Amino acid sequence: MKKLLRLFFPLSLRVRFLLATAAVVLVLSLAYGMVALIGYSVSFDKTTFRLLRGESNLFYTLAKWENNKLHVELPENIDKQSPTMTLIYDENGQLLWAQRDVPWLMKMIQPDWLKSNGFHEIEADVNDTSLLLSGDHSIQQQLQEVREDDDDAEMTHSVAVNVYPATSRMPKLTIVVVDTIPVELKSSYMVWSWFIYVLSANLLLVIPLLWVAAWWSLRPIEALAKEVRELEEHNRELLNPATTRELTSLVRNLNRLLKSERERYDKYRTTLTDLTHSLKTPLAVLQSTLRLSA
Repeated sequence: MKKLLRLFFPLSLRVRFLLATAAVVLVLSLAYGMVALIGYSVSFDKTTFRLLRGESNLFYTLAKWENNKLHVELPENIDKQSPTMTLIYDENGQLLWAQRDVPWLMKMIQPDWLKSNGFHEIEADVNDTSLLLSGDHSIQQQLQEVREDDDDAEMTHSVAVNVYPATSRMPKLTIVVVDTIPVELKSSYMVWSWFIYVLSANLLLVIPLLWVAAWWSLRPIEALAKEVRELEEHNRELLNPATTRELTSLVRNLNRLLKSERERYDKYRTTLTDLTHSLKTPLAVLQSTLRLSA
């Protein structure tokens, strides 16, 4: 294990640069992505509420109050033009009119929702959503695919509640408009699904660029390391002074140190040479004396 760690640690400058930059890019991508997605989600909810409110205003215009009863004259094929379902309540929360008889959906409408304007969501299983969209074959096919993947999957339906005050011709009404097409089947929902793929593609594109940037940025240090190895192998006398500004002072000081050490070495060698020459004569005299005495 220790041998394996020695292969990777300490990390090189290039690896450190890549890891640090990749981490920064990842954090920034996540931050910007989440802000964009949250902003998109808020904008999507506002747009949906505005569209559903338009449907609510349409039904309020079509409604008539006669003999203490509510009547709504619907144009033909209104379901095809706008895939929504509308429920109309009185000021006491009693259901006066429903576009279609869908018991499970009526039970999901909370009494507190009917007190003020608002935007809400209803969670329903795939089978209930399928009953709500029984006339749309394309949506039924998509729901079947969802059911095959996960039979317990839940669908989210947007609900807009609008309260209309009493007038001379109409009592106070609360109109609830339900978007029958679940959020999960809308193209806008794919933005969340594709976020992870966009993030992965971003990293796959950025990391090679970071590697090129690290290679180009660290070339002076790599060249300096190569020159130091040549010095150790005695294939070079001095470092190349033509380098980047950040390394100029270091290279200059190293060259000065190398020159000082070389001068000191030459001085020691000269001293030893002189000492050797100065000892030759006494040694010769001693050798002659020893020979004569022998």
